[in-house]
Amino acid sequence: MKKTIQSILLILAIYLVMTVSACSSALTSASEEPIQTNTVSQLVELPEAIQTPFTEGILSVSDAEKLAGFDVKEPSYLPAGVSFQTSVFQDTPNPLVILQYKLVHEQFGDMGNFFQITQEQMPEAPVDMISCGAQTDSCELLNIGELSVVYRLNPAGPEGLDWFSDSVAYRLLRTAGEPNKVYKDELMKVVDSMQ
Repeated sequence: MKKTIQSILLILAIYLVMTVSACSSALTSASEEPIQTNTVSQLVELPEAIQTPFTEGILSVSDAEKLAGFDVKEPSYLPAGVSFQTSVFQDTPNPLVILQYKLVHEQFGDMGNFFQITQEQMPEAPVDMISCGAQTDSCELLNIGELSVVYRLNPAGPEGLDWFSDSVAYRLLRTAGEPNKVYKDELMKVVDSMQ
């Protein structure tokens, strides 16, 4: 789980860097005069391990699926206001695809990245994805249809569902939404629509 969390954080960091650099290059190419900003002009060199495993730009799900070499499952159900945003592919240590979905809330407007679904091809299920282990207060084992799923709720932040099927480890992680609202039922419907 530690590697997967590190991978997710790394992917998010790179996604932010790519987004910022794409925005700044689009702004400078749009006008002849330089744009004054309050940014640091020093280049930051990322380690090679961070630079190479990701594809550049926004990928369609079918492109990410071709790169991954396995069937990438998409949900056929999305909660109200949620739509597909982008997909990301990582080649190492195992082929990994991240599907990102954003939420435009009727009251709060654009809330950004609502949840993401990671799909990583693995020879066997990591223990933390199929059981709660010693964690009992914020973890629950559920069945969605014939699928065994681990539901976790962090009271201070995200909630998510983990499962393993056909040599692929899945993790749905919700990172935004209405304050103090639990989306367990909606997220279970998303997972059920992926079977």
